[in-house]
Amino acid sequence: MDLNRIKRKIREGRYQNISGITSDIRLLATNARKYNADGSELYNDSIMLEEVWRKIVELAEATPSGSKVESQM
Repeated sequence: MDLNRIKRKIREGRYQNISGITSDIRLLATNARKYNADGSELYNDSIMLEEVWRKIVELAEATPSGSKVESQM
């Protein structure tokens, strides 16, 4: 899994809901930590990506129908 694949799936409308994107982002981040050294840039970026995504999901859940977040994707 990579960010380009996630982006393509978003454009193609292949995600039915936010949990599908979340699963792919978690897979991407898990793989980054699995295959890169602890403390490396990619390892640390994967942690940050998950944190940022968690905040996006929280915002989407707090926004009626997630309309503001979905329109920015």
